[in-house]
Amino acid sequence: MYTQRVATFLIATIGLLPFVAGTRSARAEEEYTLEIRATHPLMTSLGHPARPEAVDALVYRSLTDGSPEPALLAETLGHAGGAAALAGLVQLVDRGSSEVRTAALRAMEHVDLRSEDAARRAARHARESKSAERAAAAAALGAVGDGRHVDLLLGCATSADAAVRQSAFRALRKLTNQPIPPVHARWAWQWKVLQRRTAHLLPEALEQLDQDPSKTTAPVQIEVVLRDGWTDVSLVIEYVTAWFLSASQSKRTLACRLVSGLRLADCASWVEGTARFARAPDLEREADHAIEILGLDATSSSPTSGR
Repeated sequence: MYTQRVATFLIATIGLLPFVAGTRSARAEEEYTLEIRATHPLMTSLGHPARPEAVDALVYRSLTDGSPEPALLAETLGHAGGAAALAGLVQLVDRGSSEVRTAALRAMEHVDLRSEDAARRAARHARESKSAERAAAAAALGAVGDGRHVDLLLGCATSADAAVRQSAFRALRKLTNQPIPPVHARWAWQWKVLQRRTAHLLPEALEQLDQDPSKTTAPVQIEVVLRDGWTDVSLVIEYVTAWFLSASQSKRTLACRLVSGLRLADCASWVEGTARFARAPDLEREADHAIEILGLDATSSSPTSGR
């Protein structure tokens, strides 16, 4: 009877674990949102998503005379979102104190766009920094990073600091979209499997799309790139940039779709230019969607603004 009761208790407890984890995650998000509510005037100044000119002005004031307070600005930028907010966070990481860097790296995770500048900063602090700053950097790599940072995250996953380990596993789950338990050996093995799978599939898919993005097999190749593109973002951007420059409407449409799906903030200027002069419905729709995902200024690319 005692054994049966223990077994029943364990089963009930295990069944509650996903709920507890979900509650903690929801609570953390709620706390983050509550922190921002007190910064409403800043949100009004920045816009949602953040406007480039407002970000530049507020970051400059924050770093020169401390108004607004840099860590508070970083948190607000994370809530405002958009490519301009991410660029502002990069400046705060470069020039802020340890407290400000931690806040800015944490906010990068919430902006959730990929950027080479942001990834470089996050990777550096995931290697060199300690405690909260390193944990925030590791978590940020799940949003701003790519396949180049998996080995670094696997290293962070062996840290003696529990916060760093948890951040690393969270980043790995976000990068790979794999619901694997936080066990280093499992992740190391999974990464080897993913590398073998994507080494040929991703380049082949991109090359076939480059040859003819309108052929019947194109949807399959697009799914491959959207699924595996995170493993080699630089390769994807190389193709996407060429497609934006192409005279082919279907290639420009595809480029916008991949920018949206992989959240490529480094392609923001290409998207804005494409949206400004888009005429075909499919291209216009994909360009507008990319503008929304990247948090760009839709008015600058609207028909009344020069399309």
